[in-house]
Amino acid sequence: MGSKVAVVVRPNRRLKAPGPSATAIHSARPTLDCLDGRDRSEAFPSNARLAQVITTSVPSDWRELQDMVARVLTECGMHVETEKNVTTVRELVEIDVYAEEVSDGRKNIILCECKHWKSAVPKTIVHAFRTVVGDFGANKGYIISSAGFQSGAHEAAQNTNIELVTWPEFQSLFEPAWLKHFFIPRMTDDLDEFGTLVEPLRPEWYGDLPQDGKAAFDALLWEYIELGVLVMDCSRYMTTVLGKPLPSLPIASKLRPPAAPLPADVIAAVGYRELYESVLKHSQKAVEKFRALREQR
Repeated sequence: MGSKVAVVVRPNRRLKAPGPSATAIHSARPTLDCLDGRDRSEAFPSNARLAQVITTSVPSDWRELQDMVARVLTECGMHVETEKNVTTVRELVEIDVYAEEVSDGRKNIILCECKHWKSAVPKTIVHAFRTVVGDFGANKGYIISSAGFQSGAHEAAQNTNIELVTWPEFQSLFEPAWLKHFFIPRMTDDLDEFGTLVEPLRPEWYGDLPQDGKAAFDALLWEYIELGVLVMDCSRYMTTVLGKPLPSLPIASKLRPPAAPLPADVIAAVGYRELYESVLKHSQKAVEKFRALREQR
């Protein structure tokens, strides 16, 4: 962002003063954050309401739908059980996905019914599930259907604590909590070592490398620096401390050479889980290469 760009150096990092090549990369940092005069918000646009889904994976059967619903709720920080037997005021009932979350000291119970059917769910299912949710005293009930709902089903759910959703709609409802409790912490903690290696300033051990080792380090830095910018954009510091929105998906390579473009699978990711998994894979490879260079000292 031109003169507005500030280089963020992580606290408590022992860094060596940059040599000539490090200075070159440091001075190139504003260029990396600004393309053809465009603001960074234009290079990495974000929507006020994130339109992407948690994952593009589609459940293939009822059990996979159940497990994927349970996984999302678990990653949102809830205590989750599948196929749990609960006792209502009338009978013993098996719940596909049972979830508990604690908010401000209050426990909320969520019950989920997973229907991987070829036909739309009728109102009779809604009536039966509404009775279970009410008799058990759950705070919220979700029926997740792979084939939608009949019009009568929606009418049966009106003015109740039952919500009828498809798999993409379910993800959309829990996306903010999932990003907060899973995606952002994982992008921060799992990629911490990678992030320190692609900062503008060199690590302390850089000065101990032979000349060819320094050249190899510089080449690696240019190879992975845009991935490092993306990791920083998704970090706890940028999103929570500075309040910056996450980049929307899919992400396009925006940095000029000599920076290498983002890997193809990172660019292709349209789900945040797939983005995390792709970035993690490439960052782990990068860390291995940097560690091998460090051994040359």
